[in-house]
Amino acid sequence: MYRSEVEGWVSNYMELPVAIHSISAEWVGWTPHLRLEQIDLMDSTGANPILLIGNAHISINLGASIINRQIIPEELVIAGLDMTISRLKDGSINIQGLEPESSSGSIESNNELDNWLLRQNTIRIESANIQWHDILHDQPILHLTNVNLNLQSNLDKILIDGNTNLPSEYGDTMEFTINVIGN
Repeated sequence: MYRSEVEGWVSNYMELPVAIHSISAEWVGWTPHLRLEQIDLMDSTGANPILLIGNAHISINLGASIINRQIIPEELVIAGLDMTISRLKDGSINIQGLEPESSSGSIESNNELDNWLLRQNTIRIESANIQWHDILHDQPILHLTNVNLNLQSNLDKILIDGNTNLPSEYGDTMEFTINVIGN
């Protein structure tokens, strides 16, 4: 019923076009929640998906929304996604949501997804599958499963903490914290 309005609001919030296949809403106490299923995060042209998200949960800050007369999200939780993180030959990091052959951009030129992720103030990613591809050191691709990340960004500081299951040859699990300062 309100799919186009919700897609418009989510697109505005995410600063990239989205296509949402299923939407539901509920109240928990004084907090409204949106549950979005099967989300396609599109490139800036709206023509090509750059990330396929299984589901997302957005909590709305009711007080701030009333004061500002617009919907203000409190928390974004994304679950059920697959992505590749690559360290390129120049040492830079590239985040890609789709395999290079299924998207329009090359791995070196596709930076809309990493720019979008790093613009988020707070985001939680749950139950993701991540492939780490270290091109700089010519290492085999490392497949990480059940990855849980908390990303907090503030001006020139990014804090990422999380945990993941490791391939058996590396152990069982790993917990990590990354604190990045600068641009």
